[in-house]
Formats: sequence, structure tokens, C-alpha cells
Amino acid sequence: MNRSLILAAAGVATLCAHADAGFLGFITYARQVGSDLVIDMFAGTSNSTDRVLACYNVSCATNLAGGFLQNPTGSGAQPWKPTATSTNNSIDSFFTIGCTGGQQIYGEYFASASSAPDPAWGGGQSDNSIGAYGISGWFASNPPSIDTKAISLNFFNGNYARYDSGPTLPNGSIAGSPGSAGAQWGVWCAHLVLANASLQNLSFVAGNVTYPLLPTDTFDFGWRANVNVRDGVTGQTSAFYGNAVPAPGALAALGLAMALRPRRRA
Repeated sequence: MNRSLILAAAGVATLCAHADAGFLGFITYARQVGSDLVIDMFAGTSNSTDRVLACYNVSCATNLAGGFLQNPTGSGAQPWKPTATSTNNSIDSFFTIGCTGGQQIYGEYFASASSAPDPAWGGGQSDNSIGAYGISGWFASNPPSIDTKAISLNFFNGNYARYDSGPTLPNGSIAGSPGSAGAQWGVWCAHLVLANASLQNLSFVAGNVTYPLLPTDTFDFGWRANVNVRDGVTGQTSAFYGNAVPAPGALAALGLAMALRPRRRA
């Protein structure tokens, strides 16, 4: 059982504030499935025509004892890579750039088959590269594919708890992001299954811990990454940095919303 997945990918950046910024921030969707916690990560975008071309310098980890559930073989003996049947309902952790056909197929989203490992990640072949603390990355081998284009997030908004990232400062030469609150479009980047984990008790990595994430950091789930995004309005490709640290007050608001949900009478 791998206790953490750490992935590296390439990035860009500077804090974006205008309407055609492309990348807004990461969105974490989480839901309870039996004893497991299923998390889907999206790169939130400002337009339906925006595309994500790569995720890199990705640090994705958990310090929960159950770790990430993973298919031991994956696709082509690469445990990180989705298979032809990997969907948003799979009880298996994998990374992707978008979804097949850019749309639902029989009520599910299938991971894109064009997702390929970054050469700097050692080809993504070894178990160690996805199970140990460090960095790695993956990219779209066919950038013009419809798979890489943003999809409407309405499908996920109704079935999952949503956590929007707050604004991030530039990470070196890579631009920061304004935060994903209000994002209606996004590109699927990862599907992660935390074994024996609780949505109610989910804790995110703090904003001031080390990067890459370390085993000594305290959190249930942590995500930090750079993304290459092609703006659908300007056509410009830029690199951005973001994380899964919820915006201030987001967790409190979510807790209140869950407490106020109508309950069935006995």
C-alpha cells in the first residue's frame, strides 16, 4: 500500500487578475464511498475553451495510515496511469489530463488515454516514483485533443463536497493564481482514493508547510502543483502555481452548509 503519491510537473506564473486569466486555482471535490474518501482534482479555468496541457512539479501526498488505493499495474504497467475503464467512480488512484471526449459517457467521465509521464519523472514507470515523497508530472501527448478542454463543473458540484483554493503568490518564476471560488469550468487532473478516510474529518495541508510535502508534515491530504494552461480567448500558453489549501473561511462555510442541510424525518 503506498502511503503517498508525489508528482512533479512543469509550470508558469504571476498572479492573474483579469477575466481571461485562464487558470484560477485548483478545486478539490470529495465524497465518501463506503470507508474510502474519493477526491477529484480539477484545474479551475475562466472559460470553457481553456485547456490544460501539463501538470508538473506536483506534490501530492497523504499522511493517513491507509494511504492511496492504487491499481498495482495501471495502464502499461504504470500504476499512476489510468486504464481504458478508469472513471470518476473508480476505486483506484490515477492522474490524467482531462477526460475522454470532453464529456460524460453513460453518466461517467473516463480519464484521458493521452496522458503521458513527464520525462523528468523517470517515465513514471516505477512504483517508487508514485509512492514516495518527491515531485513528478504528466502531460497531454495530444494537446489539440478535445480531452484537454475544460468541462462544466455542474456534474461534480451536485454530488461532491467542493473545496476552492485561495489565492497563491508566484512560485519563483511561475505565476500565482487568484483562487478558484466561482469557477464554473475545469480540467480533470487527478482521481485519488484515500483508504479508510472520513470526509467529515478531512484536513488539508497548511499553507506554510514545506514544498515538496514531507512525511513530517501534518495533514490528511495535500496538493501543490504547476500547470501549463492554454487560454482559449488569447491563445497564449502560460504556467501557473496553485494548491489545494482552501480559501479562508471556506471550511467553516462548508461545515455550516452541511449542518443546515434538510434531514429526513425518522
